[in-house]
Amino acid sequence: MAKTGSIANQWQARAADLSRWTMKHMINRSDLWVSHMPPSRQKKGQFATVMPKMSRRGKKKITDQIINMHFQGNRIDHLVGLHANSDTHTARWLGVDISRRGEHDTAKPGDNFQAALDWADKLKSFDVDPLVLDSDGAGGFRLLVIFDQAVDTRRLNEIGRDLITDWGHRDLVHAPHVWPSWPAEPVDAVEHFMRLPGRHPTNAHWSRVWDGEKWLEGNDAVEAILTMKTSPSWNLTNSRMRNVVTSDDDDEIEEVVETEQPLRLIDEPQRSKPSRRAETTHPPKRVKSRKPVKTKLTAPNDPVDQATAQQLLEMIGSLRKLTDSATGGIDANTSAAMAARTSHASTAIDPELQEVIDAWPTLPSAVRAGIMAMVQSNPRLRRA
Repeated sequence: MAKTGSIANQWQARAADLSRWTMKHMINRSDLWVSHMPPSRQKKGQFATVMPKMSRRGKKKITDQIINMHFQGNRIDHLVGLHANSDTHTARWLGVDISRRGEHDTAKPGDNFQAALDWADKLKSFDVDPLVLDSDGAGGFRLLVIFDQAVDTRRLNEIGRDLITDWGHRDLVHAPHVWPSWPAEPVDAVEHFMRLPGRHPTNAHWSRVWDGEKWLEGNDAVEAILTMKTSPSWNLTNSRMRNVVTSDDDDEIEEVVETEQPLRLIDEPQRSKPSRRAETTHPPKRVKSRKPVKTKLTAPNDPVDQATAQQLLEMIGSLRKLTDSATGGIDANTSAAMAARTSHASTAIDPELQEVIDAWPTLPSAVRAGIMAMVQSNPRLRRA
């Protein structure tokens, strides 16, 4: 194991490389970050302050120099944390913090470490390449995933929470923290920021990286960070990310329901809901009623099938020939008048014709009236 002094020197020697890597892969927004307070300024529950100061926001942005100073680690107030959510609600990385919180946290470092390894394996099964970090040297571990493109923040938070859904069955006292956090407001809440790898603010520990067999320190840890793969923003299925929780006797406690509906990781445009003010200020436009459309007698697709429609057309053609030969033709006005006069008549018509007419509920009233008029005017079509 290398001495702490030499480990710090190795990180400092690669500070410029780490700074460039961070600026390329981890900056979600450059207008907000946190800076750790020196011990003399820390208060109970307050260990970092959001930068820049309110009067400088919008004017000052995080720079390569600020990131470089973090990896140099010469002073505690040089250590910074980056915002996990952009101003458009996207994120370039996923972080999970599995650590002990205070002296009353009874979680064992081995339990935390095992949880980190299991959840890392779960991510790998979805073609996601996580980095497992020993963040504080006291049983605290982190998972870090860098994506190849911006990811929808809310959905990425859901993925992270589904990943750790079995934390209560792992003898962990507290639920691990997931970055990006959701809801995203207020934007300057400290929980939205994750401290970068490197020096720990309260002890002499520098981050270590797990390579699958052993812990990497110093330059080896730095190299593992710089060469970590970016993960593709695949579509993941929400329920399939959930862990099946089992008891000691392997009886299933929580059932995982498989679904074919994917939870998309890639950013999707969000539809904004109209405000109530807009709804009340602008009354709905009046829609002019359309004039009745003259319906042509053609075979429709719906609701009558083609065979029935064709049968009706052929029957109407036969009716037209019969009535023309008997009466010399009936115009539309005469048909409507005859239909009105005979609408209450008791004379029954041919059952097959009646069946066809009744089977076509959308038959235009004018056509129906014309058919009935032709039937009533021709005795040959009446039922004997």
